[in-house]
Amino acid sequence: MAQHESEDLRKEQILKSAFSCFSKRGFEMVTMEEIAKDAGLSKGAVYWHFKSKDDLIMALIKNWMKRGENALYKMALEYPLDQLLYKYPSYVITQMDLKNHYKFFFHLWARSIENKDVLCPLVENFNESREKAVAFIKVAIEKKLFGTNIDPEALSDTVDAIFYGLMIQWHLDKKMDFEKSWKAAIDMLMEGIKAKTES
Repeated sequence: MAQHESEDLRKEQILKSAFSCFSKRGFEMVTMEEIAKDAGLSKGAVYWHFKSKDDLIMALIKNWMKRGENALYKMALEYPLDQLLYKYPSYVITQMDLKNHYKFFFHLWARSIENKDVLCPLVENFNESREKAVAFIKVAIEKKLFGTNIDPEALSDTVDAIFYGLMIQWHLDKKMDFEKSWKAAIDMLMEGIKAKTES
Protein backbone atom coordinates (compact mmCIF):
# COMPACT_ATOMS: atom_id res chain seq x y z
CA MET A 1 0.00 0.00 0.00
CA ALA A 2 2.80 2.42 1.00
CA GLN A 3 4.68 1.53 -2.20
CA HIS A 4 1.59 2.31 -4.30
CA GLU A 5 1.12 5.64 -2.53
CA SER A 6 4.80 6.45 -3.07
CA GLU A 7 4.47 5.72 -6.79
CA ASP A 8 1.36 7.93 -7.02
CA LEU A 9 3.16 10.77 -5.25
CA ARG A 10 6.14 10.42 -7.57
CA LYS A 11 3.87 10.47 -10.61
CA GLU A 12 2.08 13.56 -9.27
CA GLN A 13 5.44 15.29 -8.73
CA ILE A 14 6.47 14.53 -12.32
CA LEU A 15 3.18 15.97 -13.62
CA LYS A 16 3.60 19.07 -11.47
CA SER A 17 7.16 19.63 -12.72
CA ALA A 18 6.20 18.97 -16.34
CA PHE A 19 3.31 21.42 -16.06
CA SER A 20 5.64 24.08 -14.66
CA CYS A 21 8.38 23.49 -17.26
CA PHE A 22 5.99 23.36 -20.22
CA SER A 23 4.24 26.52 -19.02
CA LYS A 24 7.54 28.42 -19.01
CA ARG A 25 9.25 27.13 -22.15
CA GLY A 26 6.77 25.20 -24.27
CA PHE A 27 6.65 21.55 -25.31
CA GLU A 28 9.36 21.62 -27.95
CA MET A 29 12.11 23.20 -25.84
CA VAL A 30 11.63 21.17 -22.65
CA THR A 31 13.38 17.80 -22.35
CA MET A 32 12.47 14.82 -20.18
CA GLU A 33 15.83 15.33 -18.43
CA GLU A 34 14.81 18.89 -17.50
CA ILE A 35 11.52 17.64 -16.08
CA ALA A 36 13.34 14.95 -14.08
CA LYS A 37 15.74 17.53 -12.65
CA ASP A 38 12.87 19.85 -11.67
CA ALA A 39 11.09 16.92 -10.00
CA GLY A 40 14.25 15.86 -8.15
CA LEU A 41 14.20 12.45 -9.82
CA SER A 42 16.33 10.50 -12.26
CA LYS A 43 15.47 10.52 -15.96
CA GLY A 44 14.83 6.78 -15.66
CA ALA A 45 12.20 7.39 -12.99
CA VAL A 46 10.36 9.77 -15.31
CA TYR A 47 10.50 7.26 -18.18
CA TRP A 48 9.25 4.54 -15.82
CA HIS A 49 5.95 6.42 -15.50
CA PHE A 50 5.81 8.08 -18.92
CA LYS A 51 7.26 6.42 -22.01
CA SER A 52 7.61 9.65 -24.01
CA LYS A 53 7.00 13.38 -23.91
CA ASP A 54 3.70 12.89 -25.79
CA ASP A 55 2.64 10.29 -23.21
CA LEU A 56 3.39 12.85 -20.49
CA ILE A 57 1.45 15.58 -22.33
CA MET A 58 -1.60 13.30 -22.62
CA ALA A 59 -1.42 12.55 -18.89
CA LEU A 60 -1.21 16.28 -18.21
CA ILE A 61 -4.36 16.94 -20.25
CA LYS A 62 -6.29 14.28 -18.29
CA ASN A 63 -4.91 15.62 -15.00
CA TRP A 64 -5.88 19.16 -15.99
CA MET A 65 -9.42 18.10 -16.90
CA LYS A 66 -9.81 16.39 -13.52
CA ARG A 67 -8.48 19.43 -11.65
CA GLY A 68 -10.82 21.70 -13.60
CA GLU A 69 -13.87 19.56 -12.81
CA ASN A 70 -12.91 19.43 -9.12
CA ALA A 71 -12.47 23.22 -9.00
CA LEU A 72 -15.86 23.86 -10.63
CA TYR A 73 -17.59 21.32 -8.38
CA LYS A 74 -16.03 22.95 -5.31
CA MET A 75 -17.08 26.39 -6.54
CA ALA A 76 -20.67 25.21 -7.02
CA LEU A 77 -20.74 24.09 -3.38
CA GLU A 78 -19.31 27.36 -2.06
CA TYR A 79 -21.39 29.95 -3.96
CA PRO A 80 -25.11 30.42 -4.67
CA LEU A 81 -26.27 30.00 -8.25
CA ASP A 82 -26.60 33.73 -8.96
CA GLN A 83 -22.94 34.38 -8.00
CA LEU A 84 -21.30 31.53 -9.92
CA LEU A 85 -20.94 33.42 -13.20
CA TYR A 86 -19.20 36.34 -11.50
CA LYS A 87 -16.94 34.17 -9.32
CA TYR A 88 -15.89 31.82 -12.13
CA PRO A 89 -12.67 33.48 -13.39
CA SER A 90 -11.10 34.49 -10.08
CA TYR A 91 -11.96 31.09 -8.59
CA VAL A 92 -10.57 29.12 -11.52
CA ILE A 93 -7.44 31.30 -11.77
CA THR A 94 -6.75 30.74 -8.07
CA GLN A 95 -7.64 27.04 -7.89
CA MET A 96 -5.83 26.14 -11.11
CA ASP A 97 -2.87 28.47 -10.45
CA LEU A 98 -3.42 30.08 -13.86
CA LYS A 99 -1.58 33.24 -12.88
CA ASN A 100 1.65 31.23 -13.04
CA HIS A 101 0.72 28.63 -15.63
CA TYR A 102 -1.81 30.11 -18.07
CA LYS A 103 0.80 29.88 -20.88
CA PHE A 104 0.38 26.11 -20.73
CA PHE A 105 -2.95 26.60 -22.55
CA PHE A 106 -1.36 28.56 -25.37
CA HIS A 107 1.31 25.87 -25.85
CA LEU A 108 -1.34 23.16 -25.72
CA TRP A 109 -3.61 24.87 -28.26
CA ALA A 110 -0.66 25.41 -30.60
CA ARG A 111 0.34 21.74 -30.37
CA SER A 112 -3.25 20.62 -31.00
CA ILE A 113 -3.18 22.30 -34.44
CA GLU A 114 -0.68 19.72 -35.70
CA ASN A 115 -1.27 16.77 -33.39
CA LYS A 116 -4.60 14.92 -33.44
CA ASP A 117 -3.65 12.97 -30.30
CA VAL A 118 -3.63 16.28 -28.44
CA LEU A 119 -6.62 17.77 -30.28
CA CYS A 120 -9.04 14.87 -29.63
CA PRO A 121 -8.97 15.00 -25.79
CA LEU A 122 -9.16 18.79 -25.92
CA VAL A 123 -12.28 18.61 -28.09
CA GLU A 124 -13.73 15.97 -25.76
CA ASN A 125 -13.02 18.17 -22.74
CA PHE A 126 -14.49 21.22 -24.47
CA ASN A 127 -17.70 19.35 -25.32
CA GLU A 128 -18.07 17.98 -21.78
CA SER A 129 -17.51 21.44 -20.27
CA ARG A 130 -20.00 22.96 -22.69
CA GLU A 131 -22.66 20.38 -21.78
CA LYS A 132 -22.20 21.18 -18.07
CA ALA A 133 -22.37 24.93 -18.73
CA VAL A 134 -25.55 24.51 -20.78
CA ALA A 135 -27.09 22.41 -17.99
CA PHE A 136 -26.20 25.14 -15.46
CA ILE A 137 -27.82 27.81 -17.66
CA LYS A 138 -30.98 25.70 -18.01
CA VAL A 139 -31.20 25.46 -14.22
CA ALA A 140 -30.72 29.25 -14.00
CA ILE A 141 -33.59 29.70 -16.50
CA GLU A 142 -35.82 27.36 -14.43
CA LYS A 143 -35.02 29.45 -11.32
CA LYS A 144 -35.87 32.60 -13.28
CA LEU A 145 -32.34 34.04 -13.04
CA PHE A 146 -32.40 34.18 -16.87
CA GLY A 147 -35.37 34.71 -19.16
CA THR A 148 -36.95 31.75 -20.92
CA ASN A 149 -36.03 33.25 -24.30
CA ILE A 150 -32.30 32.79 -23.63
CA ASP A 151 -30.51 30.24 -25.81
CA PRO A 152 -28.38 28.16 -23.35
CA GLU A 153 -25.90 27.03 -26.03
CA ALA A 154 -25.37 30.57 -27.34
CA LEU A 155 -24.92 31.99 -23.83
CA SER A 156 -22.43 29.24 -22.92
CA ASP A 157 -20.40 29.97 -26.06
CA THR A 158 -20.47 33.71 -25.34
CA VAL A 159 -19.21 33.26 -21.78
CA ASP A 160 -16.41 30.98 -23.04
CA ALA A 161 -15.47 33.54 -25.69
CA ILE A 162 -15.28 36.30 -23.07
CA PHE A 163 -13.10 34.17 -20.77
CA TYR A 164 -10.59 33.09 -23.41
CA GLY A 165 -10.58 36.53 -25.03
CA LEU A 166 -9.71 38.10 -21.69
CA MET A 167 -6.98 35.50 -21.18
CA ILE A 168 -5.33 36.68 -24.40
CA GLN A 169 -5.63 40.32 -23.31
CA TRP A 170 -4.22 39.39 -19.90
CA HIS A 171 -1.25 37.80 -21.63
CA LEU A 172 -0.60 40.99 -23.60
CA ASP A 173 -1.23 43.40 -20.73
CA LYS A 174 -0.07 42.20 -17.31
CA LYS A 175 -1.45 45.37 -15.66
CA MET A 176 -4.95 44.33 -16.62
CA ASP A 177 -7.25 43.45 -13.71
CA PHE A 178 -8.78 40.20 -15.00
CA GLU A 179 -11.50 40.05 -12.35
CA LYS A 180 -12.55 43.67 -12.91
CA SER A 181 -12.62 43.22 -16.70
CA TRP A 182 -14.62 40.01 -16.32
CA LYS A 183 -17.20 41.69 -14.06
CA ALA A 184 -17.59 44.58 -16.53
CA ALA A 185 -18.06 42.15 -19.44
CA ILE A 186 -20.57 39.99 -17.55
CA ASP A 187 -22.45 43.10 -16.36
CA MET A 188 -22.83 44.21 -19.99
CA LEU A 189 -23.85 40.70 -21.04
CA MET A 190 -26.43 40.46 -18.26
CA GLU A 191 -27.82 43.89 -19.11
CA GLY A 192 -28.19 42.74 -22.72
CA ILE A 193 -29.96 39.57 -21.58
CA LYS A 194 -32.25 41.62 -19.34
CA ALA A 195 -33.08 44.04 -22.17
CA LYS A 196 -33.80 41.13 -24.50
CA THR A 197 -36.04 39.51 -21.87
CA GLU A 198 -38.00 42.72 -21.30
CA SER A 199 -38.51 43.54 -25.00
